Amino acid sequence: MRGVGREVCSTGQTGRAVTRGAGARLAREIWKDRELAERLEKDAADLKRRFNRDFWVEDGEYFALALGPDGETTSARSGLCRARR
Repeated sequence: MRGVGREVCSTGQTGRAVTRGAGARLAREIWKDRELAERLEKDAADLKRRFNRDFWVEDGEYFALALGPDGETTSARSGLCRARR
């Protein structure tokens, strides 16, 4: 997503990962659709991996607030956005 800045809290990536995780559980336990559940779990895991890769600030050990147009991190800390990987 070059050329467009992304904010960590407004991307919704974490929310989508959680939703996909919940959807996987629903697919597996209620709908008995193992294939869908596995696909949703894989998607959620991939989303988490990409989020961690893109937003994690190694030297500060926290999530960046945002990414600039070229993928550079904004390293200001935010209590709202800080979380464990």
